[in-house]
Amino acid sequence: MIHHFWDWDDSIAMSRNALYLSYKKVLEEYDKIIDFEYFNNFIYQDSGIYLSEVCNFSEKEIIKIKKKKEDFYFNFFFNDIRFIWPEYDINEKYYIVSNTNTNLIKKLIKKYDSYHNSNHLEKFQILGTSSNCKEVIKRKPAPDLYINAFDMWINKMNSDDLLHIYEDSPEGLKSAADFAIKYKNKITNLHIHHVKNK
Repeated sequence: MIHHFWDWDDSIAMSRNALYLSYKKVLEEYDKIIDFEYFNNFIYQDSGIYLSEVCNFSEKEIIKIKKKKEDFYFNFFFNDIRFIWPEYDINEKYYIVSNTNTNLIKKLIKKYDSYHNSNHLEKFQILGTSSNCKEVIKRKPAPDLYINAFDMWINKMNSDDLLHIYEDSPEGLKSAADFAIKYKNKITNLHIHHVKNK
């Protein structure tokens, strides 16, 4: 069996502009003005650091801001997301491994499917963070997401199975590489792919 672990943002969902517009809109409510370059360089990879250490928002405020950001992202800026889906093989398995919360990914795919009369949501098992706004798994480049995903998947694995991992960012590639090193005795047939979507 061949298994595919796909990252979400900038691997399947080209979402950076939609995320920028969502954060920009919600932060304006707090008199915080950001441009795309600042967002791209200092917020995109880990908004939590920006919100807590730069803006000094409390944990409760951060949860509220992230919830509002997700609402804008889903309801107002969905059309700014460009989706690039893999070519599926009915004999292979597909997973999304991401820090983006699981419920939001499901909602986004379901919305896409409803617009396009497609069934991408049926193709994927989504493995990642919990559905609440507070992250409980360390972000990439820590290997924790892949460790967690693999531990959930391991009972479905045979010794000769092949695992492909698809990542766009240096942080994601390091996460996958560190996971591969840590689990080299449990899975030997593993390939990491650098996705370069524009």
